[in-house]
Amino acid sequence: WAARASAAAALRAGEAVHHRIPLRFAHLFPDLDPNRIANLFAVMETARQRSHTLITQAWEVWARALGRAPTAAEVLRQAEVIDRQFGPLMRGLP
Repeated sequence: WAARASAAAALRAGEAVHHRIPLRFAHLFPDLDPNRIANLFAVMETARQRSHTLITQAWEVWARALGRAPTAAEVLRQAEVIDRQFGPLMRGLP
């Protein structure tokens, strides 16, 4: 939680913390802390630009279309797709 608190402190106005690999898939990566800085990004979350919501919806659509529990490799590939699709809206945290 210290990393997440540090990330929250680095947020700018209108930004929210986003997990690159969603917490729902953290069990697929048991040796990695899902709240590590490398897995956290800042995204704009204002009334006009709901980036976090759009990213979450993209993950949900993918998971439903898959129709089964994903493998760790599939989650990593989908994270790369999300990165390409929403990268301009995401900012790495220190």
